[in-house]
Amino acid sequence: MSIIIRDFGLSDWNSINFSMQYFTMFRHSKTIDEIWILEHYPVFTRGFLEKSKFVPYIQKIPVFLVNRGGKMTYHGPGQLIIYFLIDLKKNKILLSYFIQKMLFIMKKTLRYFSILAFEKKKFPGLYVQNKKICSFGLRITRGCVMHGFSINVKMDLFPFTFINVCGKKNLEMVDMYFYNKNVTINSVKKEILKNIVKSFSNVDLLTLSI
Repeated sequence: MSIIIRDFGLSDWNSINFSMQYFTMFRHSKTIDEIWILEHYPVFTRGFLEKSKFVPYIQKIPVFLVNRGGKMTYHGPGQLIIYFLIDLKKNKILLSYFIQKMLFIMKKTLRYFSILAFEKKKFPGLYVQNKKICSFGLRITRGCVMHGFSINVKMDLFPFTFINVCGKKNLEMVDMYFYNKNVTINSVKKEILKNIVKSFSNVDLLTLSI
């Protein structure tokens, strides 16, 4: 199994989302799986399960509908996003096993920085002292997975207070910097890459910028 890892840096949500949809729609049996690492400019995204009234902006931050599971969340600079574009069917990977791989990558990364995170039943993601530090949401199309997880590294958390994150009222968000002042986007990115290699075999690294 080969995987190309691409680093897109700070990117516009709309363009990345379009590229992800296009990649998945036109991939074929010989398409190499990819993992994208990036940050987004400030944006709110609403998954299929969000029930609140749709508005195009919240506090001047754009809101977009997205074809993943989950509800409403926020993305912004200082939060690393990992998008998985992997053909589970071709690689004979069960969805439950794939989710465990994602959780392994997140937990190992946090643990390296002396942050111990845990899961909560009925509330996907990872938590530290009841504060959410990682979120994830997926979409499966023709056996291929899209979207992935986000990890709050060092970011402005205030926009999270404008919404009920993941549909849960008064859920407090936290970032890694709160627990470890030595973290940087690059140091966390490096550790995530190491843990991706541990989780998937024959990983090809390709760094791009757009």
